Formats: sequence, C-alpha cells, structure tokens
Amino acid sequence: MNETATATIERVEAKPDHVHHWRIEEPNGETSLGVCKICGATRAFRNWLPETDYLTFEERRQAAA
Repeated sequence: MNETATATIERVEAKPDHVHHWRIEEPNGETSLGVCKICGATRAFRNWLPETDYLTFEERRQAAA
C-alpha cells in the first residue's frame, strides 16, 4: 500500500489597514473603475449582473423551450 503525502498551501492575502471607500465612475459599458478614496487602490466593478436581467419567469420558460 502506497501512502501519498499531501501538501497544504496556505494563501495569505495582504489586508489593508482600513475598509476601502470606493468612488466608482459613472456606468459606461460592462465595467466601471473604482478608486479607494483612502489609499488609491483600484478595482473594476461590473455594471450588470446576469441574475438581474429583468426577465419574468414566463419569459425565461419560453426562452428555454
């Protein structure tokens, strides 16, 4: 019987010393750029979520048929 050793890799992410306070640009396309007002970090925010596409249940059912 062979025993195999498994290595556990722990990921440690740097945590900021504050909670980000995002200033997000006006929606223009799929994403908008956000900049933290405190530290200047940047992040892309999605402007549209597929789960909220405003289709009714009946419209989804008909599309699936």
